[in-house]
Amino acid sequence: MYGGEIVRIKEYDYGPIGTRLRNARTMKKCTQEYVANKLGVSSQHISEIERGLSGLSIPSLMEICRILDIDACLLYTSDAADDLI
Repeated sequence: MYGGEIVRIKEYDYGPIGTRLRNARTMKKCTQEYVANKLGVSSQHISEIERGLSGLSIPSLMEICRILDIDACLLYTSDAADDLI
């Protein structure tokens, strides 16, 4: 509660970031298994991230970007999505 009011936080839609991550991964010819192994998670988790069913921490996002050699800021703006590679 904030000042006696209940503050509602809008859920974030991870779908667009997941789609951009999947596009970058496939353009780099990496498998979900490869990224998962490098990140230390299951390939199922990578699949859930790419489908927007699961979020990820900022450190994990930065590590995936390092693995794929992409700039994280490009994942957040649709105008820059074509510049992932």
